[in-house]
Amino acid sequence: KPNRLIGNPLYSNIQYVRIWFKGGDFKAMIADWRLVGSQWQRISNFQSNVSDKDSVMQISFVNREENSGPPDYYAMPPGVKAPRNLTNPDPTQDLRLNEQSISISVNNLRYGDERMAVRIFRPMDIFFYKKLKFFIHGDGSMPDNVARGSIPKAYAFLRFGIDSSNYYEYRRPIIRGWQNIEIIMNELTAIKQLRDSLNITDRMIYPVPGDALATFAIKGNPVLTRVQFFGLGVANPSEQYPNELSTTVWIDELRLLSPEASSDWAGLASASVKLADLGSINASFAHTKPNFHRLEERFGDRITTTNWTVTMQGAIEKFAPKSFSAMRLPVTFTHSEILQDPEFVANSDVNLLEAAERSKADAYQQAIRSGLTQTEAQRIANIREQETLTRSQTLKIADAWALTGIKLGIPVKSWLIDDTFNKLTFGYSYSQNYERTPVVEKRFNWMWKMNANYSVQIGDFLSFEPLGSFDSVAFIKDYKKWKLNLLPSNFSANLDIQRSRTTEKSRYLDFASPVFRDFSATRGAQFSWKISEGGLLSPSFDYNVSTASSLVSYELDEFGRQRTASELSDKIFFNKGLIDLGLDFNHNQTVTLNFKPNLPIGNAKKYFEIIGSYSSNYNWTNPLQTDPTIKDAVKNASYNANMRFSTGVKLRELSEFIFGAPSSKMVSMSKPADTTGKSIFSKIVGQVLDIAKTIFLDYDKIQIELNQGNTSLNPGVFGGTGISNFWARGLTGRESLNNFGPSFAYQLGLIGSPHGSFGFASSSKFPFFTFETEDGLRPPNAILPENFNQKTSLKLNTSRPLWPGAVLELNWSTDFAYAKTQTVETDALGNPSFTNVIANESFNRSYLSIPSVFWVDVFNNNIEHVIKLYEQKKNQRILNGLDTNNITPQENQLLLNDLTESFHDGLQAFSFSSGKVGKFLPAINWAIKWQGIERWDIWKGLVKSANIEHRYTSIYTENALINDNGRQTQSQQIQIGFQPLFGLTMSFDEKKLNGILTATVKYSTTTGYQLNSSNRSTIAKNSTDEIQAQASYTMKGFEWDLLGLKLQNDVEASFTATYQSSDRSTYDVILTGSNGKNGRILDGNSKIIIAPRIRYNMSNRVTAAFFVRYEGTFTEGAAQPGFTSTQVGLDIRISIAGGR
Repeated sequence: KPNRLIGNPLYSNIQYVRIWFKGGDFKAMIADWRLVGSQWQRISNFQSNVSDKDSVMQISFVNREENSGPPDYYAMPPGVKAPRNLTNPDPTQDLRLNEQSISISVNNLRYGDERMAVRIFRPMDIFFYKKLKFFIHGDGSMPDNVARGSIPKAYAFLRFGIDSSNYYEYRRPIIRGWQNIEIIMNELTAIKQLRDSLNITDRMIYPVPGDALATFAIKGNPVLTRVQFFGLGVANPSEQYPNELSTTVWIDELRLLSPEASSDWAGLASASVKLADLGSINASFAHTKPNFHRLEERFGDRITTTNWTVTMQGAIEKFAPKSFSAMRLPVTFTHSEILQDPEFVANSDVNLLEAAERSKADAYQQAIRSGLTQTEAQRIANIREQETLTRSQTLKIADAWALTGIKLGIPVKSWLIDDTFNKLTFGYSYSQNYERTPVVEKRFNWMWKMNANYSVQIGDFLSFEPLGSFDSVAFIKDYKKWKLNLLPSNFSANLDIQRSRTTEKSRYLDFASPVFRDFSATRGAQFSWKISEGGLLSPSFDYNVSTASSLVSYELDEFGRQRTASELSDKIFFNKGLIDLGLDFNHNQTVTLNFKPNLPIGNAKKYFEIIGSYSSNYNWTNPLQTDPTIKDAVKNASYNANMRFSTGVKLRELSEFIFGAPSSKMVSMSKPADTTGKSIFSKIVGQVLDIAKTIFLDYDKIQIELNQGNTSLNPGVFGGTGISNFWARGLTGRESLNNFGPSFAYQLGLIGSPHGSFGFASSSKFPFFTFETEDGLRPPNAILPENFNQKTSLKLNTSRPLWPGAVLELNWSTDFAYAKTQTVETDALGNPSFTNVIANESFNRSYLSIPSVFWVDVFNNNIEHVIKLYEQKKNQRILNGLDTNNITPQENQLLLNDLTESFHDGLQAFSFSSGKVGKFLPAINWAIKWQGIERWDIWKGLVKSANIEHRYTSIYTENALINDNGRQTQSQQIQIGFQPLFGLTMSFDEKKLNGILTATVKYSTTTGYQLNSSNRSTIAKNSTDEIQAQASYTMKGFEWDLLGLKLQNDVEASFTATYQSSDRSTYDVILTGSNGKNGRILDGNSKIIIAPRIRYNMSNRVTAAFFVRYEGTFTEGAAQPGFTSTQVGLDIRISIAGGR
């Protein structure tokens, strides 16, 4: 325990350690400083009769350096040496480390009781070793020896296994001094096999062969391949009544010896036969012996594994007439077998052959005792032996047939054949698997799959240009090549049917498992349709649908008998229509509408790039619930709709197209220019217009992107998949029906309710119409949780030249996210009501806040302005009747809203809009890149390239919660940064410096403000300033003469320096008097990094590198103290190579 506590320190949060000395001069050397502890547990659940407060046993450690003297007089066991210090760089010195033993002491241990120290391990396999050895030491209270048959004073025991119900144990009397204990693993498995033959799992005790005083014990079903704990304990024999035991035992060198060293082999073989172009045969064989292992492994897996596979492939179409050259009929057959024959019984450490022989002998004796003849008894014994062997074996046999990619290839040159039958592709496969494992007595499954696919490209023979003859009419001539396509450009469809059956019999059950059946079908279709090309909108339509259905209900007849293939065909074909594929359980539909508008603006349209798209992915699932009261309530529908609009305007080229391209030379070919007042006025107007054009229109390209995504998840829907509502009713303008499934509008992602609808209604405001939606009915008496998410993003960017070599990049961006969860409760008629409505909003947009320049706030966007705006709003509310001594929750929320608005407006430089629109519309961010300054006279000829960079980035983030109490802003954050404020990158002339020199200098500054709902009266500020300088120089290929040899040399040098200063402070909005000039400083730190490095390479044989790195962190008011570190390194590598 500590001698003194200051504050409330926690061992779970240690940030630093300090040590000090006092009381006079002192000289010391710290050789080893680390945290130490023990993994041996004094109290554990491995002894149920020992309470958590038990103090009979104590655990400690004794070692040769600290306990060799009184009172312990520790001495290492005979023959044991302290471990050698392998980190000693001097091989001539034999330095030894400390050596220790675990010490277990018991005090007043009652007769018949025992105590055990336990250490828990991850499951480990110790069966690869033949011996387990350790030393045990009794103290002076123990006798020198124990006579056979006498009652010892105390026992020591070693227990190991899986848990307290499954373990092995070795027990021996404690005598004075060290004892060398050795446990033979085979002896443990032998007594386990003997015990198992008696069908007993309780604890049994057996004598240890060759040791009259020691005993083995076994309880439960321990296995040496999965040992999870070791226990070292002391026991007081019950025969010592009424004596109590107090003694100390040392245990040392618990170790495994004699690892499995048997050598084994493994082999691979393969063969391949090519039957011309008719097919091929491939075969492979692999055999692995039990103790074979790879080089990176220590042991084998104790399993003899045999694996062989034969694969045959053929092309049956080769036997067809030559005219059927397009026919494809490939066939494949595969047969494979895997047999794993272990050395030991599964999940045990008993030898399998010995267990089979004992099982055979037991069965023979039992049959003889039952009165059977020797012949019958021998037959039963052989069966029992084989069953014992196969119970631990793993056998897998697999067969597979496949006909894939079948094409008819009918040799008829007609589109009626080429675009119908010859576009069909078929496939069929059948597989069956037999498996026998230690867990499964027999498992057999079969599966067949059948598929049919159709795909065709449709020509534009049903397309026309309706305005081709009006090419001279104004506005219409822009659409003279407008083309309408009456058919899609491609169409494809597919049908996949799968059927499987699995039967299984577990070895641990007296009956077979239920039969698992699967019979399902998936059908789908897809087409792409360019409805119009070259028109005003030029829409194109992509559609994809896929429906999965289950035919499991057709598997059995009314008597529970599995139907045959012919009976299934009668149920599927021409029973309920042309084909009946069972009950639909999953439906997925994707609709995509793309637009590429063609504006009627003549040749100017080449300066506009406009693209729009809308897509909706609709999904419907049905768990096939048979209960009619909830079968609709458990169905689910969802959609993911995305809208994208992108436009690019080549503004500079467009302005040149409209006003004419500027000319550098205007040469008059007639009389001299007129100098009257009118011409002077025209010249002035022209110059003004040129200036305005340069300011407002001299931008390369303005790119605007608007994206919106909507996601809705709605459980509880009526009817089917909704495909009838989409094609039969929605596209024909009719109202959707509930029994068909979700509505047409929902599938397109236009409304949030699965059975809702929308329509138009008149409005008194522009555009004099509005949309109205209805929620529709839902399954009756249901409680349905719903989720809706929406994300909208707007981005705008452009660039323009400022002067030769300088480019200004401007960008605006904003993201708005909205998430709503609600619970739908329906009455007996299915009328919905909405409860627990919770919504979250988040803004993330570019922001404009200009920091002070030379201590002058040009735009007054600072914390003081925020506080001033808030006080003005608060004072106005006081004038309107607000009682500051009795503020209601509603009034408090209004004050919080005032603070939110003040935080947003007070730190903003200026804005052209306000309210919700002002929060959504982004502000300007910019970057300036200036290239070509290497042509300046001050360094012309020395600098190869140089550029200056300046970038401003500011982001405003707001998160809000909307519930029954209104809108509550949870957090606001503003990040302002110049990254960099100034950056200079230079590269120098390689010829003048005889190498490549590059240098970079950057100064960056960032500031962040945060206002959280947890503490609405405090604004947090954090700021960071950073200066970075980097330089690197490389000189390659210079030669030195050394002893007549010309050596190629390379030198690389680099230098990095960084200075970073950061601080955190807060501003109190209420108690403004406590705010200093920079708020209330919480903490801050300064970090300095200086790292020069040089690397030298001589003829690719010698490489030397030298580096120095200084890093210092200096803190102010921080919880962690500062530190400095200096690293110096030298790395020399010599490559020695030779040859003949």
